[in-house]
Amino acid sequence: MNIYKHHKGFTLIELVLAIGIMSALAGIVVSTISPAETMQKVKDLGRKSDSKQMQTALFQVLLDHGSHDDFNFPEGEDNAKPICKPGIDSTECTNLGGLVLSGLSEHITEIPIDSIIPEDEKCTGYMAYQHAGRVHVFSPNLGKRSGDSPEGTCSSEEESGGSSSSSSEKEFCFESCITDLVSKNNGSVGDIAISQPYESDTIDINLKTDENWHLIKSYLDLALDIGNIPVNNKNNPKLSKFKYNETHNPKAQEYTYEIDSSEFTCGNEYFFAINSNTHKYINGKRKKKDVSWGDGTSFGGTNGATYFSCTIDCCE
Repeated sequence: MNIYKHHKGFTLIELVLAIGIMSALAGIVVSTISPAETMQKVKDLGRKSDSKQMQTALFQVLLDHGSHDDFNFPEGEDNAKPICKPGIDSTECTNLGGLVLSGLSEHITEIPIDSIIPEDEKCTGYMAYQHAGRVHVFSPNLGKRSGDSPEGTCSSEEESGGSSSSSSEKEFCFESCITDLVSKNNGSVGDIAISQPYESDTIDINLKTDENWHLIKSYLDLALDIGNIPVNNKNNPKLSKFKYNETHNPKAQEYTYEIDSSEFTCGNEYFFAINSNTHKYINGKRKKKDVSWGDGTSFGGTNGATYFSCTIDCCE
């Protein structure tokens, strides 16, 4: 007995319709992934790879030398500093608020520079910080394209847009402005005083801690307009962009920033943001570590940062 099996095929019209539908779907998929978006994803992958490469090299330095102390990494992501370009003098880099990583040459061919960074910029577009003994490197420019304003940069005092640098022919006559140095978890740990010493050409900002508390690293910025003190998109101050900073090595219980009086014009109210990493030592052993700010008005951010003001009066 012969058994015939009948297989129904596609008609020409059905094939044409199927091919049309598949082509339309393919067009939708391709249109949702534009060449520009693809290039951006590739660029961001490169940024992440460069960050990882530097972080791995720094880990090798830790294995070789036992510490990262030579680099003076700030504590916490909010305090991250930009990494200077190769060839920038270490003193200049430090004065610009940057980090010198030239010592990585044993473990990395060259320090990467983000493609959106201008040639005359001193820093690379990458930033670094330490947390819980580990160093982290990252790109603040993920998602940015050519023509966008880059982050992870550093600039001179003249370029940073801080307070007025015009001097006044009038002399300063003002009482000291004093506020507490308040830590995040331990309350007042000292005080801050702003004054002008007799016959001095500087305005002095003195930080002094209470018994057992010590300054480890401090930052200071000032401006006529509070909006000129740099903050991130969470309204947390960018310490890496502050005009002044000092690493206190050895740890200190008192330090004075001596700011040239030409930075001020008498008769104006200035806003000050002062931060310090403060540690408590008893019998030579560290018992507590905290972050402190000059007591005043909140920036409105997430890290408890505050600022205060002081009016620099003229002599009558």
